[in-house]
Amino acid sequence: MIGVTKASWRVAGLGMVAAAALVACGGGSDDSVEIKNCVNFVDSFGAVVSCAEMKNLPGASFPSIEGGGDASSSDGDAGADGSAADGAPIKNTKLVFTDVNGKKLEVTTNDLGQFRINLRGMKAPLVASVERNNLPWKSMLVDDIVRAPKNNKFYTINLTKLTDVVASEMARADGLQGADSLTPQGVLRQRAAYSAIVNSVRLQIWSSLLANNVADPANFDPVRTPFVANFKGADKVLEEVTVNRSSSQTVITAVSTSPTTTPTTPVTPPTPGISGPAGTVSGTVR
Repeated sequence: MIGVTKASWRVAGLGMVAAAALVACGGGSDDSVEIKNCVNFVDSFGAVVSCAEMKNLPGASFPSIEGGGDASSSDGDAGADGSAADGAPIKNTKLVFTDVNGKKLEVTTNDLGQFRINLRGMKAPLVASVERNNLPWKSMLVDDIVRAPKNNKFYTINLTKLTDVVASEMARADGLQGADSLTPQGVLRQRAAYSAIVNSVRLQIWSSLLANNVADPANFDPVRTPFVANFKGADKVLEEVTVNRSSSQTVITAVSTSPTTTPTTPVTPPTPGISGPAGTVSGTVR
C-alpha cells in the first residue's frame, strides 16, 4: 500500500494539521469559537484531518443523518476519500455520490485524481460516478457509515475500471444489466454478493497484483484498497488490465502480465470501510 506524504497534500491545497486529539478551531466566521469534544480524523493513508478541515469538506453543510451535532463540530461527521484513475489520474473531474435516499453530493478531484468528502448527511449504501463522456466509471460504498465519535477513520471509495467491473457485477446480481443501472438500493439488496464479486475480480488480475508488488494482494479490493495514481503498484495494475464496457456488462478482457501463482487460501475482503486516500475541498452538495 502506497502512502501519501503531508507535503503532497500541501501541493494539493489540503495541508495536514498534526494537532492534539482535542483541538480548538473556528466555527462559522468566528475563529474563536471552540469546537468542543472534537477529535481529529485520520484518512486512509494515516494522515491527520483536523476538525476544521472536516468542516470545510463537501457535504459538511448537510445536517447529520443521525440528527446530532452541526457543521461546526465533529459530532455525527464521517469522512471518505479515494482515487479516480485509469492508470493516469482522472484529475480536475467531477464525481457524484448518491445515497440510498437519493441525496447527491459532488466533489472535484485534485491533480492526483484524489478527493475528500464529509459523509455526515449521507446514508449508505452510496453509488459513485465519474461525470465524463468517456468511461464513466462507477463505484460504491457498501458499508454502513459509522460516524464520530465512534469512528474517526475515513472510508475508501476508489473509481477505476476495476470498480466499474465490481459495480457491473453487483447490478447483474440484482437482475439488471451494466454498471450504469446500479443503484444504492441495489447495492443494499446485494451486499451479501459483494465479497464473492471482489474475489472473482481479484483472481482475474492476480498475476498483475503479484508482478507489481501490490501489498497484501490476497486482500486487494479495487473499491476499498487505497492507492496513488503514480504508475506503480495498484495503479500499474490498472495500466495492465483491459476491460470492455458496454450497456450490459463491464468485463476484464486481458491482463498483460503472465500468470505466476494463485492464492492457496480463501480470499476475503478486508474489514469493511476503514481506509482511503485524499482530495480537494472544492465541491457542492445538492
